[in-house]
Amino acid sequence: MDSSSKRTAVSRALCGPGWPAARMQHWEPLSGWRTCTPMDRALRRALHSTGLAHNVRLGEYDTRTVEDCRQGECAPPPTDHAVLNVYRHAFYTSVEYYDIALLKMQQSVVYTANIRPICILLDTTVQQRMDSLREYTITGWGLMWGGQRASVLQTVNLTQIDRYTCARHGYRIDHTHICAGDFRRYACVGDSGGPLGATVLYDGQPRYIQFGIVSFARKPCNGVSVFTNVLAYTPWIQRVLQATQS
Repeated sequence: MDSSSKRTAVSRALCGPGWPAARMQHWEPLSGWRTCTPMDRALRRALHSTGLAHNVRLGEYDTRTVEDCRQGECAPPPTDHAVLNVYRHAFYTSVEYYDIALLKMQQSVVYTANIRPICILLDTTVQQRMDSLREYTITGWGLMWGGQRASVLQTVNLTQIDRYTCARHGYRIDHTHICAGDFRRYACVGDSGGPLGATVLYDGQPRYIQFGIVSFARKPCNGVSVFTNVLAYTPWIQRVLQATQS
């Protein structure tokens, strides 16, 4: 399939800086939603992966090194930011539902070559078109073949699985979930909270949009993974941002 056939046109989006390939997001006042509006102090995660979050790191790639260098060129070092507040979804009781949270950082984030914006969709009416996307991309430092934790940020493309087929795998899912993966490519332990995204057309331009957050899967990691559907929670995200502006 060529790249143009993987893109879907969208009309409204909200953007913020993130880790490479959309790891984290940040906020500022919600104005100009019809453009890709910068955000600078918030982070979207799967709720179960937040734990007792005190700090977040932005711009990481290789956890073994202080500076990430390749062919004589080095990226800016990662930056650590203190977490001011964690906003958990009020209906969360287990990993299966409402597995989403927002982390507000103490200070604004400075954009660098390896800390860049990412978008989420605000128009929930495009859900049907998003359901037709064939493939998504995830990134993370989760377990790899052989059970070793990745030290370098990994990227893999996953085929979306329709919810009916996903339910036949034994998952209790609804419109607030996305299913993707197969026995060769999947999310695993250590990937929780990471982004699921795809390139779509926004205002005629290709943009990488975050559609999901790694939530849960069967053990061992060898098949379909389940993701929190970010689009299903954009009204909640907007309410939290509006209520917590300072």
